[in-house]
Amino acid sequence: MSPRAYIQLFSEFFPVLAFFVAGQLTAFSVAAVVLLVTTLISLFVSLIILRSVPIMPLFSGVVVILFGGLTIIYNEPGFLIFADTFYYFSLAALVFIGFFRNRHLLEYMFDHTFAMQKTGWYILSVRWFLVLCVAGIANECARYWLEPEDWIDYRFLKILLLVAFSFYQFTLSKKYRIPEKSNRLGLRIRD
Repeated sequence: MSPRAYIQLFSEFFPVLAFFVAGQLTAFSVAAVVLLVTTLISLFVSLIILRSVPIMPLFSGVVVILFGGLTIIYNEPGFLIFADTFYYFSLAALVFIGFFRNRHLLEYMFDHTFAMQKTGWYILSVRWFLVLCVAGIANECARYWLEPEDWIDYRFLKILLLVAFSFYQFTLSKKYRIPEKSNRLGLRIRD
């Protein structure tokens, strides 16, 4: 894996892990501050080392900073919990818009990583659209039924499930890969 990939992993998962650990040891409000601070740190590290912030960490960072800031200012956990709902439905809407364009959002974002046929990108987009909608609905249910401290555990489990779902998509990239441009998993080796 390239150094860039490690930085991207750090920027995505360091705040998630820090929030989960803080949520196990402290009150929700303190864990929210930890999430906000670690998100800012990860964005700053990405900017310094990569000289840019990848679009997904940037989008999720802006959502966390906005809703996390409201949570801290008003001492209301519901803002931060709703941030996940907003995030998932926003991504689902963007993926949905891609169905009416010549190029799917996921193809635009990950074409430099995967070399797949159009059919593969379409199926990937349908899968992610459905999963993002389910994640948004499930988060709204959790927001109403769980205590904020329990939601932290739910969120961590949900993210682990989404990571597992992401890895499952290699079966798709493998099946619809462009052989002369990718390895056996569909990862791009050249343009």
